[in-house]
Amino acid sequence: MITSAPRLLAIAAVSIWMAGCGGVDQHKFERAYASGKALQAEVQSSGSGPARTEARDRLKEFDTEINALRDHTIGIHESDALQAYAEAADAYRYFLRFRTLDADEGGGQIALKGPNVEVATRYKLPVDTRNGTKSVSRAQAITILLQAAEQHLADGNRIVGRQ
Repeated sequence: MITSAPRLLAIAAVSIWMAGCGGVDQHKFERAYASGKALQAEVQSSGSGPARTEARDRLKEFDTEINALRDHTIGIHESDALQAYAEAADAYRYFLRFRTLDADEGGGQIALKGPNVEVATRYKLPVDTRNGTKSVSRAQAITILLQAAEQHLADGNRIVGRQ
């Protein structure tokens, strides 16, 4: 079978484009990228105050876009980008949760119960054990969780080719 020159040029152009993008279809990830940036901006604009409804809405949008990409990734780079975005969403979720938890009076500690124990272990939060009760510093927890969220988001954006 003889291949025409225009077809060879088209194949070469697509190959060069894919190599330049790192094997990630940027268009496919555009909505996840945009919703992740919107979530990041909302979290930054709310400062250290309580989580606003808008932050939770932005997180839901980010989750929706991530879920829309599941089973639609092609290749290791797209899978890695999806994983990074999913980890960013989880870290933002835990950040928002810990930001709303009440700390004990004066000490700024949050008693660890239920699923928060797993979060503390997963993110290696510094746990304090006194009188058989495990707790974490609220300030340290939200700082570590926010840093994890932003790092995973940056990783996803880097893989997608959006800095």
